[in-house]
Amino acid sequence: MNRTQQRTNVLISVVTVLAIAFMVNYLASRHYARFDWTASGMYTLSPKTEAVVDTLDAPLKIYVLWSRTDPLYPHVIEVLKRYQSLSGHLSVETLDPDINPDQFAIVSQKYGRVRTDAEGRSGLETGLILVYGDNARFIASSDFEDFSGLMFADPHGGDPPPSAFKAETELTSAIAGLLDDKERLVCFTQGHGEWGLEPSASQNLSHLKRSLQLDGFSVIAIDIDAAARIPDTCSLVVVAGPSRPFLPEEASILTDWFHRGRSLLLLLDPVPRQSDIEVTGLEKLAFDAGISLSSDIVLETDPRRLVSQSPVTFTASTFFRHAAVRPLAGAVPPPVVFSSARSLQVVESAHAVAEPLVQTSPMSWGETDIASLQDADEAPVQDAADHDGPLHLAVVSTRHSDTPEQAGRLIVVGDSDFLSEPLMRNGALFNQDFWNALVGWLGDARTLMAIAPKNPEQVHLTLSQRDSRNLLTSLGLQILLIAALGAFIVFGRRK
Repeated sequence: MNRTQQRTNVLISVVTVLAIAFMVNYLASRHYARFDWTASGMYTLSPKTEAVVDTLDAPLKIYVLWSRTDPLYPHVIEVLKRYQSLSGHLSVETLDPDINPDQFAIVSQKYGRVRTDAEGRSGLETGLILVYGDNARFIASSDFEDFSGLMFADPHGGDPPPSAFKAETELTSAIAGLLDDKERLVCFTQGHGEWGLEPSASQNLSHLKRSLQLDGFSVIAIDIDAAARIPDTCSLVVVAGPSRPFLPEEASILTDWFHRGRSLLLLLDPVPRQSDIEVTGLEKLAFDAGISLSSDIVLETDPRRLVSQSPVTFTASTFFRHAAVRPLAGAVPPPVVFSSARSLQVVESAHAVAEPLVQTSPMSWGETDIASLQDADEAPVQDAADHDGPLHLAVVSTRHSDTPEQAGRLIVVGDSDFLSEPLMRNGALFNQDFWNALVGWLGDARTLMAIAPKNPEQVHLTLSQRDSRNLLTSLGLQILLIAALGAFIVFGRRK
């Protein structure tokens, strides 16, 4: 065979290989498939997710505001690739704060949230932003794994407690929410010393308003005293920390709202007077729903629950497994801080069923001697008139109805200070999660896809000292054997 024929054969071989590579790449792009070899199917999307993504009829842009050094990052990216494979309308853009600081800041300031770390430093929160037309959803990075432990923590730091990977649950619910064109309006009452919604108010929830808007809600203030009834467009009515009582006719408007099968959230702090607690005017509404408002101030003495030297500021001890707070229920309660709260009691009701949501530790009590608390010279001491712990801090009531859709929903929390901006933005606390859970259940905000979180297997190899020595010896002998074999071959060829 002459040189020309050899060159021709080489050229034909190269062209053939390139053609095969091109065809393989073309077929792979036309028949895209990814395989999940994890034991728990951590990256496998459910048929419900496929059905939701298939309904996209316009571009959905997902911004990944995440550092690539985060152990969770590659797992989230892998899941997002699975979503991309389902629809040509879905695109993903990653913005690492270390690599793309300017773009990260622009997108975060437009759609994201500000959080404060344990050292008091403020920064933009990492997570995903989903933009679909004029609507946007923000999913915090902390929402992708269960609060009970760090799934992908460094194994050298010890075995993490059992956890769950919730990427599909969060993403599919967010996409379904964007596709749902139903307007959800949260209406905050005003006129009774409640928290305001604008930054100009001395006590304001402007940060909460922004958070709700990011979650797809519209937010307005309503004056109960100026209206004959609450607008039907409201999905949820919130009474946030009134300092003055509601008049009977105003309370009847809220009562009628609840009786009509609507949702109501009452955040009722104890407002001290000289020797007792100011009435709210909503006592009868709550009592008829199976909830009694105690005229006390909760004091916590369990050192594990205190966040300062004051017994009035503490973290909750227990979250019950009701749907309204189920994401927070677990063997180890997440830190949700309450301050200057009143206790609540569950009572019998002929018209509703009440259940506790949150309670304090057994070492707490409800102080009824308000005058003694205002005396800074003496430490409070529990007596027979006080209420023994554990005490309920939040109670839910569902009104009886022939159909679930017409059953009124009511949640009463004996505190509104948990909504303060420092607590809501503190990344070490779960106050934001507690609020999201309440509003999500009352406002029916999430399209519940019933997609179970994935439980990745934690496989660890534990070796004794003897096993470690044997392993090292075996590896060393293998290296020496390979080196000897290589030397034998080299010297054999030289001969």
